[in-house]
Amino acid sequence: MASTNQSPEYKKAESEFFMSSTDEEKLSSLEEMIRTCPKHKSSEKMLANLKTRYTKLKEKIKRVRQQKKKSGWSRGIKRSGDAQISIIGFTNSGRSSLLSALTNARPKISEFEYTTLQPEIGTFEYEGCKFQMIELPSLRNNLEEDSENLSIARTSDLIIILVISNDEIDKIFEELQRVRISTPKFVVAAKSDIYARATRADLFISVKSGQNIERLKKEIFERLNVLRIYTKEPGKKSSERPLVLKQPANVKKLAKHIREDFIDRFAFALIWGPSAKFSGQKVGLEHDLKDKDIVELHLKK
Repeated sequence: MASTNQSPEYKKAESEFFMSSTDEEKLSSLEEMIRTCPKHKSSEKMLANLKTRYTKLKEKIKRVRQQKKKSGWSRGIKRSGDAQISIIGFTNSGRSSLLSALTNARPKISEFEYTTLQPEIGTFEYEGCKFQMIELPSLRNNLEEDSENLSIARTSDLIIILVISNDEIDKIFEELQRVRISTPKFVVAAKSDIYARATRADLFISVKSGQNIERLKKEIFERLNVLRIYTKEPGKKSSERPLVLKQPANVKKLAKHIREDFIDRFAFALIWGPSAKFSGQKVGLEHDLKDKDIVELHLKK
């Protein structure tokens, strides 16, 4: 898929562009592609297209930031990774311990109430994917403060609700309903080696003993409902890190995810993996993809 007759620096920047998960990351990669693009007559059209895409993306980022500012967004967190997960709960529910157990973050853990004053961020790696995990400050039954923190959960792909009782489950769901958050939810009873009152939880865990932690990781991945798609160029090995798409997804969605104009330039794709009837099956844009497929896109000259 990389352009021919390009320098290794350009190809690296192009690859990073395809793997970018945010507009800001794409913009940075485009800057590098423009910088390393050959400056001669035969590349004038390609360079002009890169500059046009750069300008449009920069304007889009500016519009999004202005909209967030107008809506009163004050604790926005830059999305990264393949999906975003928020952890919410009341004080001393075990949020910091869970974040520390699942990610590279090392939040302050204390028996005192309201230790977490700002969102804590970590990266949860699982099965080739990297997910951004955010521990939000404790819910306080304060309408203004809770709404501000929950604005982050609103835009997440999954909310983990940590509880120690059914009463907490009821209160949190009432709050989420009040602020009209419809993000998928996963109710987890923490400290199950101490408490056993959250009988309506989806899963019981204990960070201290390790009870059900591996099962928790697997369920988080499954509830995110994503597909891992590996791409490859003709004659080369497939990518080591997958592109991650929300289910359902077909070749058209993959092509658009990589680059908008790939749909117009699409000729055919070759598929290896679960969705292929045989290795190297030739398919069109409407072919439905499955987890761990390998896809080789071929574009019109």
